Amino acid sequence: MCLADNNQEKPDIVSDETGGAIIVWQDNRTGSADIYAQKVISNGNLVWTSNGVSISVPALDQTLPQLIFTLNNNAIITWQDRRSGNYDIYASLVDTSGRLAGTPVYVDNQENPPLTFQLFQNYPNPFNPTTKISWQSPIGSWQTLKIYDLLGNEIATLVNEYLPAGNYEKKFSSLSGSAWNLSSGIYFYILQAGNYIQAKKMILTK
Repeated sequence: MCLADNNQEKPDIVSDETGGAIIVWQDNRTGSADIYAQKVISNGNLVWTSNGVSISVPALDQTLPQLIFTLNNNAIITWQDRRSGNYDIYASLVDTSGRLAGTPVYVDNQENPPLTFQLFQNYPNPFNPTTKISWQSPIGSWQTLKIYDLLGNEIATLVNEYLPAGNYEKKFSSLSGSAWNLSSGIYFYILQAGNYIQAKKMILTK
């Protein structure tokens, strides 16, 4: 998928509904975090530029990429962006050839940040194989979001970094990374943000 220098991490993937997929990730090949993407078709071949196409590579870091597939076969990619010196949210539309449609769009920061920490119930629950976990943070802090089984074994780390105040959502799949091929059962997800810790239960069914 990508063999560029330094670390490539925090991938997100969405089906193109024809047996292939579009993958986006955080890429450190230049020494700072940027956003790259790649398309793979049903036979496993990569379609776009070798080692991925650049989605956002301005100064400072671009992190936490996520994407959705649109009805007209394009993808909308969002990420956290520090080009202004603060954490902002940007989005860009990418067509089937890996070309950006226009320039990335800045999504204005919310005027009223959350007043309290809160970890929400994952949705859907029960789930198979993918669910989304959301939470809100009233202040910036180093935050971790981890998945555990009933025995307390760590299954996956979804977040482990500093996040500013805001609302967040992460996708968890039982078919990717260290969570590959999890068995049906009860699992827990735990959010720690500074001194705040909260856990919730979720159920994987197959």
